[in-house]
Amino acid sequence: MTLQPYLATKCESSDDLQTVHGVCRVLELAIPLMEHPSEAFLAAVEEDLMRMILTHHMMVVSAAIASLAAITCHVTNNYKLIWDCFQKMCNYLSNARITHEKNPSAIYQTKHFKQLLRALFITGHFCKNFDFDSEKLKGKAQICVKDKVYSCVYYFTKIDSTSSRQETEELCVFALRALGLLMIQDPNMMFLPSTRDLYKTLLHPGHTSDKLKKQVLLNLQTYLQTEDVKMQAATEASIKKAKQDGDERPKEELSLSFDDSVGEQNIKEINDVSSGMASSVMQLFLKEILESFFHKHELVRHAALHTVYLTLQQGLVHPVQCVPYLIAAASDIDPFVHKEAEQQLTELNKRYVGFVHTKALQGMRLAYQLQSYIEPNNDVIRGHYVSAGIDDGPTTLKAKCSHLYQLVRSDRKHRRAFLISLLNLFDDTVKTDIEMLLFLADNLSHFPYHTLDEPLFLISQIEVYVSVSGSNVLQTFKESLQDKSSRSSRRKKQKSEDSTSDSSSSEEDESDESDAEDDSLRHRLPINDAAIVEFARSSLACLLLLWVKQHLKTVFGFKDSKIHQYSTSEVNKANDKQCHRKKADHKFEPKQAIDHIRRCREKLSCRSETYIDAVLRQYTEFNQLMNKLDPNDDDSDSEKEKKVTKLPVVETNTSREEDSDHDSDVETTNAPLDAIRKSTALKPKKIKQKNPTESLYKSEMRKRQVVQYAETSSDSEGEFHGF
Repeated sequence: MTLQPYLATKCESSDDLQTVHGVCRVLELAIPLMEHPSEAFLAAVEEDLMRMILTHHMMVVSAAIASLAAITCHVTNNYKLIWDCFQKMCNYLSNARITHEKNPSAIYQTKHFKQLLRALFITGHFCKNFDFDSEKLKGKAQICVKDKVYSCVYYFTKIDSTSSRQETEELCVFALRALGLLMIQDPNMMFLPSTRDLYKTLLHPGHTSDKLKKQVLLNLQTYLQTEDVKMQAATEASIKKAKQDGDERPKEELSLSFDDSVGEQNIKEINDVSSGMASSVMQLFLKEILESFFHKHELVRHAALHTVYLTLQQGLVHPVQCVPYLIAAASDIDPFVHKEAEQQLTELNKRYVGFVHTKALQGMRLAYQLQSYIEPNNDVIRGHYVSAGIDDGPTTLKAKCSHLYQLVRSDRKHRRAFLISLLNLFDDTVKTDIEMLLFLADNLSHFPYHTLDEPLFLISQIEVYVSVSGSNVLQTFKESLQDKSSRSSRRKKQKSEDSTSDSSSSEEDESDESDAEDDSLRHRLPINDAAIVEFARSSLACLLLLWVKQHLKTVFGFKDSKIHQYSTSEVNKANDKQCHRKKADHKFEPKQAIDHIRRCREKLSCRSETYIDAVLRQYTEFNQLMNKLDPNDDDSDSEKEKKVTKLPVVETNTSREEDSDHDSDVETTNAPLDAIRKSTALKPKKIKQKNPTESLYKSEMRKRQVVQYAETSSDSEGEFHGF
């Protein structure tokens, strides 16, 4: 009784609004439970509530109408008061419609415009809480109230005035909210072509009004929440009725079991009918709701996500079609969005094993698509972000799709399949956009790896992939180069004959570097621009993976021996140990890829100096990294080259001793006989034994002997190659 005077409070601040709103909610729940309340008290409460509906703030109006509905339907049955107020609001809307048809600017006058907004708001909430087509309210009138209200409210949702855009949008928002509240009482109205087309148009990505898009999503949320409350209330009422019937009948075991089964069947039928209608509604608009995830404003994204959350919570649609969009939402930078999405993904992964794994790759694609909408200032899209530390602790770098990896990493099979599917996107035959490859590389670099097996497996797969794909990219580019001139070929041939080196691989590296330095490669670039552009893209795809490999080696402190000892087929318990990042703040920053993306956005010509210089640097680094990719092969090749270079030493010495009489004027320094006998070329069984002092001595002797061999004997050259 002491709460009723609070209804007369003047709402001058937000605290006053909250107080009055709370009092209305308490009266809504308490008065129907009171036994024999006085008529004077009920009349005073109804009068205060009606006054609040006509004068107070919108937040208080909704609570006052809900409280008045509870009192009227369960206690007083004073439907005449409700009908009179509702009819007054409808008449005002009808007159406003006629006025707008005659003079569109007339309704935008300040006084009339505010009254129109209040009338729309009150009408919508009245339609939500009362069924005005029942005889208790409309009496014997032969009209369909819902159709009349729908026609009038729908008219204001279609207003398109250019004279006052902001006021028009606000009017459409209020009309759309009233339409949504009206359809809660009769969900069949959502299947009308006019409603369906209106909702789909406003949810379409091409629609410019974010407020209207958000309001449609809020309408669907309100409908789902109301249906959930109705189902719970129906369930409780059915259980209560079943218990009362059971208490009145003889308490026999057979009878009780029969009553329980009947009660459960009634509850199931009620829930099936209600959920069936809600399921049909959500399936009608599900595609447009999911597409609303990709929006630049976080309010729209959060509204779409919460709508999907309510839909999945009630089991109205198959969850597998929502999983990729939840994966994308989990990569959102807004904390409210990605936390709710992560919670939904975790629940779905527990309830439906395998759903997340099967849609992981599609989710990564949609995550990149989402980042393209929310990236500020159209900057380069990155796949990592800086996470604030707990209690002002140090910040850490995290992958934007880290939660997805946490869900799939527990299963070795699913984890490896997921990583391989990401690596397949780097294949030059897939033609993945370089911006998306950068996004994927960022995620691969900063995924929350838990055991040593995870980064080691990724590194090993990168080596396997790049060794094949990278070689194809290099070979294709070399074949597209223009042929050298004959003069350049002779000069290069003469230079190669005069040069001396320890291994053939070093000769190739030096020649490639000299080509870049002398700008010979610049003049041999393909005539076709497409070949240059394709090489820039394909080589960057391989380079990104090589940079990811180097990043993981640096962060986790892996050595080459550790990497080459790893086998994907063998189960090693040592690799199941937890891995620790030795450099947690190390950032993956592929500058060449970022610069390439910016050049593409600027539409820079592939024949410009900046573009050509970048391609040449890219080619040089790519070629060097490819040569260093497999050190084991390099070691084996160098051993073979050592054998080949040591054999001509013996042959050259012999030929020089035979021709000593003919070349007596030339001073030579012959190698000692002991050094020749101890040569590893004559003792192949001891090739692995190395003496640093002896090897330095032999290296110097070989250089001198090769020079003398070139000056004294031309016949021995043929003998050497023949040997």
